[in-house]
Order: sequence, then structure tokens, then C-alpha cells
Amino acid sequence: MSQQSTGVRNVDPEWVSQPTPATIMVGMFLVPIDARGRIAIPEPFLRVLSSASKTEIGLCPSRFYKCIEGCGVDFAPHMILNNPIRVPIDSAGRIELPTAWMTRVDIRDRVTIIGMGRFFQIWNPHHFDDALADARKRLLVKQH
Repeated sequence: MSQQSTGVRNVDPEWVSQPTPATIMVGMFLVPIDARGRIAIPEPFLRVLSSASKTEIGLCPSRFYKCIEGCGVDFAPHMILNNPIRVPIDSAGRIELPTAWMTRVDIRDRVTIIGMGRFFQIWNPHHFDDALADARKRLLVKQH
């Protein structure tokens, strides 16, 4: 029996089966925090995020790392255990991070934003460098 004859249709967006640079977030960006405490979401990430909403994104503190995780509002339910919130994106592509979360992950004047496919992470640049160095050390130990 076909999906059409049962009235069932695939509701997954095309990117689920066909990930491309236009549908996933990749890369690393160093972004300053402006005087009002906002950060600019990198343009390539905004293009991906806008497929779900041009006006807001989902954010939550990471359960595993000292960073903040974000995604399109369509993926925010996947972060449900982390109590995600919806954060507005202004017309310039900026968001304001919750002050308590900034304190928790030690964010001050700039952030490193890392693309993780359908998700991204916002780090204190020094903490990200340390976490990356630790991960590389673990990988080297595992290989020997």
C-alpha cells in the first residue's frame, strides 16, 4: 500500500535525506558581543535557520559542555531535556543571550560559534580552545 493511498505523507523536510551546505551549519566563527549584549548569527547559519523561522531560534545550555547550544525552532523539541527557549532574531541577524547562561559559560566580549550540522554551539573562545585540545589529546591516546 503506498503512502498516498493511506493519506500518510512524508513530512520530513528534504534536508533530512539530502544534507547539503545550504541545509546544515558547518564552520567556526569568532563573533564579538556588541554593547547591548547581542551576537550576530553567522550569515550561512541564518540561511539554514530561516527555513524554520526568520524571527527566532531555539537555545539551551549544553548538558555536556560549557557552552550554549542552538538550532532552528523546528529542532528545538530535540533539546527538550535541556529546557530550550525561543530567542528572537532581530532584523540584523542578532540575538541576545540570557545573562545567566552567559555567566554560566563565562562569555564576556566575544564568542566562538561552531556549526554542528542542524545545531550550533556558542562558546567562550578560550574554553572552546581548551575543549578542542582535550579532545585531540583523547583521540591521540585512543589511537596508540
